[in-house]
Amino acid sequence: MIFPWFHVFLVWCLSEIWSSWYQVLDLLWSDPRAGNGCSPNLFRGGGSYFGADVTENFLAANNLKLLIRSHECKAEGYEFTHGGQVKSVFDKGFQANYFTGDMYIMHL
Repeated sequence: MIFPWFHVFLVWCLSEIWSSWYQVLDLLWSDPRAGNGCSPNLFRGGGSYFGADVTENFLAANNLKLLIRSHECKAEGYEFTHGGQVKSVFDKGFQANYFTGDMYIMHL
């Protein structure tokens, strides 16, 4: 026999796990886009597209000047967006089926 409180506990645990996993998906798969606002990133199947207004609000709320992100292929190894407030970096040495040996190193 399963006690009713166990169902409540199980649902709570699953919701906590999903909430944590959803945050991981957002961190890994969200990409900057032109314009403002947010929309689901249907191309990747997780995360969101975020606009320059979201970047500005995030940087201001956290007293930051630059958001550095990765996990998106960039032909030159990096790309600035949102008026230079977002820098996407990528190690393009091992992308798809080619090896160029190129890497991007950023000095802070």
